[in-house]
Amino acid sequence: MNQSLIAKAFAVGVFILLLRSFPLVPLVEAAPHSPSAALAAVEEVVATHEPVADVEGTPVARWLQEKGVLFTFLAIALLGLGLNLTPCVYPLLSVTVAYFGGQHTGQPRRVLGLATVYVVGIALTFSILGMAAALSGSLFGGALQTPYASAFVALVLVTLALSSFGFYTIQPPYLLMRLAGGSRGGVVGALFMGLTMGIVAAPGVGPIIVGLLLFVSSRQDPVLGFFMFFTLALGLGLPYLALATLSGSLPRLPRSGEWLQWVERLFGFVLLGMALYFLDPLLPTQISRFLFPAFFILAGIYLGFVEGSGYSLRLFPWLQRSVGAAALALAIWPFVPLQTEGAIRWQLFSPTLLEAAKRQGKPVVVDVRADWCLPCKEMDRTTFVDPRITEEARDFVMLQADATRSTPEVEAQVKELAIVGVPTTLFIDRRGNERKRLIGYVSPKRFLQEMAAAREKTQSQG
Repeated sequence: MNQSLIAKAFAVGVFILLLRSFPLVPLVEAAPHSPSAALAAVEEVVATHEPVADVEGTPVARWLQEKGVLFTFLAIALLGLGLNLTPCVYPLLSVTVAYFGGQHTGQPRRVLGLATVYVVGIALTFSILGMAAALSGSLFGGALQTPYASAFVALVLVTLALSSFGFYTIQPPYLLMRLAGGSRGGVVGALFMGLTMGIVAAPGVGPIIVGLLLFVSSRQDPVLGFFMFFTLALGLGLPYLALATLSGSLPRLPRSGEWLQWVERLFGFVLLGMALYFLDPLLPTQISRFLFPAFFILAGIYLGFVEGSGYSLRLFPWLQRSVGAAALALAIWPFVPLQTEGAIRWQLFSPTLLEAAKRQGKPVVVDVRADWCLPCKEMDRTTFVDPRITEEARDFVMLQADATRSTPEVEAQVKELAIVGVPTTLFIDRRGNERKRLIGYVSPKRFLQEMAAAREKTQSQG
């Protein structure tokens, strides 16, 4: 039984890693013959790379009109499952494992129940934020624009991390404990953690969410919008339901008492690392650059060479030292020099520069980004340092709009450019006409193709 549980946990981990190794769109496009109409509908939406001007022509509107409510919500749930292939939800993976893996819940049914409450909490927050963004026209995921939201999430994670290190036991009021049946591992704790992690999931945006935002915005129906986003979030949370259940079953494995304390400390460091991740946009670069290496050094020394639980097991000390060595190696990573030769010379976006480029007859690329956006950082490390793109960029006006902080100027730019989420990349020809709009991570190959297409259109118009 325990060996079977270990095998299942390993299989889930490998499955998640494999899924995250492939981009979403090529994976879907490689399977043109879907076995069901719902999956074919998923394929149709995912393959859409840009917002649709005619909202009534979106797949969601057609599904409701032609297929009915049941089919529509089933397709939305499958689309939500596909959101797990985007990097925006990576933090949820670490936090889910750390939160449930550090508990002593025991019974599988109880763990499953708490995991369900956790996913419902994620879905509630995600739905409220999505509905609010659709009805107000604000930036989806903008909750993390405020320093207060990032600091709140970081504070929750630090509080849980310190509990994992044994400094205290988190307990809600006695009445809530009686109703929820527990302390940190109770229903209240799982729901609160899910509600908090819903804020973390919200910045993820792509063709799926864009289409839903446009449809809900056109209908102006809060109830329909809430349940659509709730269904999407339930699909998103389905893998975390399984992951949380498996993580919460760790105390039932053989001789868990001898190594579980070390695992709890490991999860504590994972939570601390995620707290630093959310605090990173709030800290000066001079501090954050050295803070993460210091964190990895501390984690590596403690986990690999100080914490002695589990030493009586034959192979466990090797695992401890391997994790410690890996953490120490990660401490060096921030100091590895990045490719900067021929880097793109970005200018801060302004309507004046956009108009000047039009007068000069130059094509424009506008990159809308935020510090809390994982795909934005991935594009900084890959797309924007590609030598072919940096060479091509010399003939373009490269503008960058920073949506990290919510200010009146940023909100005006978001409305002017009709931005629903980050990253968003606009390709504009020399006459000032928007030729292409890509939402989400853009690979170097795709980015280069769109720049070449913009150049060709520009030349053909000349």
